[in-house]
Amino acid sequence: MTIFDSLQHKIDVFRTTGKVHAAVESLFLDVAWQQVMIGQGIIPSDYHPLADAMEASQLSEYHRNIKAIINQVVAKLPEHRRFIDQFHIAN
Repeated sequence: MTIFDSLQHKIDVFRTTGKVHAAVESLFLDVAWQQVMIGQGIIPSDYHPLADAMEASQLSEYHRNIKAIINQVVAKLPEHRRFIDQFHIAN
């Protein structure tokens, strides 16, 4: 399948650096582009260079904060079976 040069460039940059930059008028935010790329099996060959600009302790704290945020959101979500049951009943 032929793809636009701009998309191929975005894929190439992500594949080599893990970086994504969505234009302001883009359909997806950066994180969504990352999810799409990884979902399509496009895995970066290197990590984001910003990680090198942080001290190891800062990077660990950053990861702990992300984990805490994810855990807070997940704690508010219903269990899978309950969600499916509610969805099934509603439809």
